Amino acid sequence: MKRMTAQDIHINSQIKFLKKKQQNVCFYCKKLLKKDCTKDHYIPLSNGGKNEIENIVLACQKCNCGKANSMPLMSIKDAWNTSLKSNDILRDWE
Repeated sequence: MKRMTAQDIHINSQIKFLKKKQQNVCFYCKKLLKKDCTKDHYIPLSNGGKNEIENIVLACQKCNCGKANSMPLMSIKDAWNTSLKSNDILRDWE
């Protein structure tokens, strides 16, 4: 049996949810997401982040690799506000 990794546990419906919430753009650079987009732990697992959908954002390969395991400068809710300029994005998180 294949060992599940951190990347395997988020189901397709959750990824579709994130794509819709992010308007199908990279959370960091705002470029259109391609098929090879990645799931990024906003707060890295290595820094105490959880492997839950509330800590996952979709990012392009370049941004995810560039971020690596660095810590964000703001909470994910504040980042959503800054990123998408809308409080509507938070309704489903609360």
